[in-house]
Amino acid sequence: MLTKPEFRMLVGLPGSGKSYYSKEFIEKNPEYIYLSSDNFRKEHGLKDTDNSFWDEFNQLAKLFLSAGKSVLYDATNVNSKRRAELLNRFKKIDCTKTCVVMATTLDACLKNNRSWSRDHIVPDTSVIKFYHHFQFPQYFEGWDNIVIHKPHDITMSKTYCVETILKNVKDYDQNSKWHKYTLGGHMTRVGDYLKSKGTDEELVLAGYIHDIGKPYVKTTDDEGQSHYKHHDNVGAYESMFIKGTFNRVRVAQIIALHMNAHMPEWAEKYKALIGKPGYEILKDVFMLEEADSHSWE
Repeated sequence: MLTKPEFRMLVGLPGSGKSYYSKEFIEKNPEYIYLSSDNFRKEHGLKDTDNSFWDEFNQLAKLFLSAGKSVLYDATNVNSKRRAELLNRFKKIDCTKTCVVMATTLDACLKNNRSWSRDHIVPDTSVIKFYHHFQFPQYFEGWDNIVIHKPHDITMSKTYCVETILKNVKDYDQNSKWHKYTLGGHMTRVGDYLKSKGTDEELVLAGYIHDIGKPYVKTTDDEGQSHYKHHDNVGAYESMFIKGTFNRVRVAQIIALHMNAHMPEWAEKYKALIGKPGYEILKDVFMLEEADSHSWE
């Protein structure tokens, strides 16, 4: 029995199983108010591309929480800034804030989306765009709990072995002026550096896999140089499928922020927050940045 209301947000790509999760959850927890962006659009005759309703939709969540009602909030919710802004609306409400991340592979999301019996199926290009822009949730957004949910259907998930990953990209040419090592060589150097510094196994793991998103987002410019925009987002997403027993949320959070740490303005702002409640992950992020920079030498 909950002692105070819970705001439970689902974060996932289109086709990741959010609606299925919601159906099962509400059946077991009928006291929760179910707010679905898809349902809201349908009930109000809005197109899937119409985003004019969000303020009203979010106000509903606030009203229910203020009345002591728990809320299950179903939308893609892949943007960190928007999640934080929404939670800020609830800062004066005594409620538990839980984020549930749907760990469903991109291939499964695409397959599920194509099979939907609805008037408008989300185009594959849009699902892939969500994948590239997926910002893994951070506690400093305002969460009390962040959990990863894997679907019951194992065909919607997968597992990676770290050794296999490094072997597969051992000779992967990054084709970039910023890197003189292959992708596998670079990640191995980063992981080895962290290990040599006596950091814990999860941070070392993050080092060995921090750039696994690169092959998924590679583009090449007119001069033949390769670029890997959003590889941090995709790498964090793919890290949810790494084989083993470890804190997947922590590893994904580190990978999600590792490129930010190379940006001077971001680094200056967030280094001042290390150690503050909700910002504990930053110590790991800047340690990975140190290893990442060292590996370029």
